[in-house]
Amino acid sequence: MCELELVDHSNGPLVSIVIPYYNRHDLLRLTLETVVRQTHSNFEVICVDDGSDDWSNAVAQEFADKDHRVKCVQQENHGCASARNLGFKRSDPNSEFVIFLDSDDLWAETALETLVRSAVEKSHVNIFYSIGTDIEHIDVNGALIVSALQTEFNHVALFSRTYGENLSLEACDQRPFLYMCTMNFFCSPGAVLLRRSILDANGPFDESLKNCEDWDLWIRLTARYPIHSVRGRIFYYRKHNAGKSNDFKRMRFYINKIYEKLCSSDEMDDEQKQIVRKGRYNYYRFDALLCDDARRLAVAQGNLSFAFVMRLRALRRRLCALETALRNKLVK
Repeated sequence: MCELELVDHSNGPLVSIVIPYYNRHDLLRLTLETVVRQTHSNFEVICVDDGSDDWSNAVAQEFADKDHRVKCVQQENHGCASARNLGFKRSDPNSEFVIFLDSDDLWAETALETLVRSAVEKSHVNIFYSIGTDIEHIDVNGALIVSALQTEFNHVALFSRTYGENLSLEACDQRPFLYMCTMNFFCSPGAVLLRRSILDANGPFDESLKNCEDWDLWIRLTARYPIHSVRGRIFYYRKHNAGKSNDFKRMRFYINKIYEKLCSSDEMDDEQKQIVRKGRYNYYRFDALLCDDARRLAVAQGNLSFAFVMRLRALRRRLCALETALRNKLVK
């Protein structure tokens, strides 16, 4: 059992960190250890137990007993969106920034310091994120995963291929709504720092979505607010079989639900709805590119059966893109 050392809490603006969890006692401790050791120490942590039936809450409570910045909240199992919303409601209304960290991901010690420093310097920007190529990927044991399929996390390269133009990181930051409608390039909520004011003004996560609820919120926020990419390796994204992003069919169902919802939303004007429709078309084209990359990698590794599956998946994605374009009378 680790001994937690209290540190000076006085430096910089207050950040509210919301960590929802469900049956994550094995990984939650590791996540919280990286949080309480942040070099930017003026923060509060709201740990939200989403109806766990293991001893996850005992792990969170252990940290709360030793560090008054950590608070524990419990609810019945209603899903991640509900848990995040509850955590935000229970957070300090005077905090300047909010970040939603998943209970299996990790931060470098300077994560908050790096994000907050950028936010203080750019007071006109509301959303700050760590780009995918700067994010380290780890397995269930915390070991670094080195993947040959780097394009999966390089949103600038993928957008350039999808749109047929040579884009820069700055160009993507300047038109976030357009590109966010095509792909969730924020990678993980724990890599995104938000000014609290935009969450107060634009509502919570959509609790009807059991997957991709963060992408839905990012689309709605980037329709209204500027973003800024923050460089530096500050975030560790854990890939494991229990992760929601591994359930591809489930993800596709909720992605389509998000597009349908946005196209009928009163919050979007006609021009924005057209961007959403084009985003849906380009999403399938973008996903087909990922399948192409996965197929080429599988062939190089001699995994011909998986390569065949990826070829079929890419074909289905392109057919979906064509069907979407015809239905909405879109042009490339």
